[in-house]
Amino acid sequence: DVQLKMPALASANEMTDLAFRSRNPNLWTAVTVSKVLHRLARNVPLVDSRVRRFYSVTWASDVRRELRDDIRRNRAWLADIAQSFPIRSEPMPLTRVADILIWMSVQ
Repeated sequence: DVQLKMPALASANEMTDLAFRSRNPNLWTAVTVSKVLHRLARNVPLVDSRVRRFYSVTWASDVRRELRDDIRRNRAWLADIAQSFPIRSEPMPLTRVADILIWMSVQ
């Protein structure tokens, strides 16, 4: 449950919101933070408009919960895809596989 809530990610989102609130336009959003952190930590899921639309949710915590549940239910075939498309000689993270599949399915 603690990992699902990703308190560090929530804190990063809050800090960037406060730090850049006065800027117009706000260059750092929750989407930007998730994309930066995703590059640094393999299992940080991307939270963007397509993923939110796919799950019909608004909040990043809801996206993470839905994504976690989907990965748990579909782990076997997602792992096969991850093995087929390695990144730096490692299987692609399942969060990335799911993100790509979601991105491809949402118009």
